[in-house]
Amino acid sequence: MSINTAPGSQSRPRISTTVAFILIVVLVVAAIAGVAIYTAQIISPCDQAYRYAYSIGLPFAYSVAGLPTSLNQPIKTVTWCFYNKTTGELENRYQTDLIPDVPIASADGLYAVTTSHGWPGGPSGSSAQGPVYLFNKEGQIEWTFSQAQDEVEINGNGSVIIANDPGLYYIDGQGKVLWNYTGYDSFSVVLVDNGSEVVDGVTGVLFPSHSFFGSDLVMFDSHGQVLWNISNPDQSFGSGGDVAVSGDHLAVGWSSTGTNGTLYYYDLNGTMVWQRHVSSDILGVSFEGNGSTIFMQANYGNSTYDLSGNVLQNQTYPSA
Repeated sequence: MSINTAPGSQSRPRISTTVAFILIVVLVVAAIAGVAIYTAQIISPCDQAYRYAYSIGLPFAYSVAGLPTSLNQPIKTVTWCFYNKTTGELENRYQTDLIPDVPIASADGLYAVTTSHGWPGGPSGSSAQGPVYLFNKEGQIEWTFSQAQDEVEINGNGSVIIANDPGLYYIDGQGKVLWNYTGYDSFSVVLVDNGSEVVDGVTGVLFPSHSFFGSDLVMFDSHGQVLWNISNPDQSFGSGGDVAVSGDHLAVGWSSTGTNGTLYYYDLNGTMVWQRHVSSDILGVSFEGNGSTIFMQANYGNSTYDLSGNVLQNQTYPSA
């Protein structure tokens, strides 16, 4: 047990060898007996927060210490704590007034990227977007992207990072923005072929002779050039999970009016393979079973489709 003492300038009486020996014996006996002896050692807030550490799918375990106990309280100073996933030892910590969102790891397990947000507190408060952070496997910050965004994606080896909503920024592994798109809100973005292409669900597009906003589905190459564009004047994207990719196909969920959604299945050339209408907004789509099925979450239930568009399972939420 280490004991930290503050340095002082006052002289102290010398302790004889016999007295010192007796004190050592007393300390050892007390320690064995479990008696608490005064210590000036400061316990890190990360030591207390380790029990809440999250590590699934990440190269490290992490937690946030010092969070307010009520949503009415603002976030002032918290500590981001990063631990060795195997030993549980604290490796890095940072003090800030932001909360990291759930990090996303690269497939090689060497990096993780996350967005962040602040919280002003109060019943009517709303979270404020913060910077994007790239961490290495020890939880060290590699770089920070100060342009606040709400969504983020990373490719297999951390060489391409996408930050989007509201803008779209294509960033290399050193934190350099190679290109960006800011014409409309980039609401749902996926990386294709390890970042060689980007598919962007763009929303907030006003088309001629239409009273409501529509949207575009756009594929960019790695230089930001548009490869193809699909316009949908009557429907928009409602969540960051409305576009998913698996192999050489895309699943896309478009919605309008709260009771009108359409699930689309495209190849990577932008050719529609099939579509299925649902009487609900679509909240998110994803591929499951190693890409063999498509899961769709909607306002009133969930559905699972095979790759030919056949419904395999329907689950309807009970009405209130």
